Amino acid sequence: MMTDKKWRKLNIFASIVLVILILANIYVFFYRGAISDYRREQLGIFIPRFSADELIDESSFTDSLTFCCFKLSKKEVQQIKEDIENNSAWHIYSEDKENFLELLPDSETKYAVSKIDFTDCYIALYDYYNDCFITETEGLTSFICAVYDEENSMYYYFTMIW
Repeated sequence: MMTDKKWRKLNIFASIVLVILILANIYVFFYRGAISDYRREQLGIFIPRFSADELIDESSFTDSLTFCCFKLSKKEVQQIKEDIENNSAWHIYSEDKENFLELLPDSETKYAVSKIDFTDCYIALYDYYNDCFITETEGLTSFICAVYDEENSMYYYFTMIW
């Protein structure tokens, strides 16, 4: 038969485990597919803070191929509009979306990018190796791309880093 001290210790231990499990679930729910603070600081553009509505991660040990899609809230729409006005990294996309698709290997990420309607979207295209934002895809091998579809309040973020 267990004494009161043993029950108390068991209850404390079970409570700690329960709290840890709850915190882990909250973290996964809110931040699964969230873009890291490192990338946020590196790029210096608006990136949604919480989890992506759609996440495709086909990264390997040495390569990164990811796609995230976010439905923006009214507050986030206001934040990105301010960022677009004040940040020269953003511009209206004027190239053919096939230029992006040619860069990507056959994958789920390529399929997801092919569904984006780039018409009148704002884009911030970061050349990973030259450490700068660019406006054209020609000669690009590794990149990070953010796309804001103002009409649908959608934000897309995809990377290909080889």
